[in-house]
Amino acid sequence: MKQGKIIKACKALNNLAVQPLPIKDAYALHKLRAALRPTWDFQLEEEEKEINRLQPQHQQDGDLLFKTPEDAGTFREKLKELEGNEVSVEYKPVTLRMAEGMALSADDIEALEGFVTFTEG
Repeated sequence: MKQGKIIKACKALNNLAVQPLPIKDAYALHKLRAALRPTWDFQLEEEEKEINRLQPQHQQDGDLLFKTPEDAGTFREKLKELEGNEVSVEYKPVTLRMAEGMALSADDIEALEGFVTFTEG
């Protein structure tokens, strides 16, 4: 599986994790996040190495302002390289019943394909 798919799923799982869920479902999501965490941590470590090397300015909105367009391109290439890494992760997909009041974006639901299955009722 590509690292980029796992990273997108982790971001979506973070959004899903704040939803009130029955304890069994919340625990299953917790275990899924724990299984994916090493890939997430590796991504953050590699991004931090590039940030330390390139020394961009951190903007108030969270964006990075690079010294040169070349530095920005180098950072984007590193992210693309990481996204394409093939990663082997063992995890158990989670099935969740969609409940009233739960809210996720369509992008989050797409990112969770293969990780979380949503059922009606």
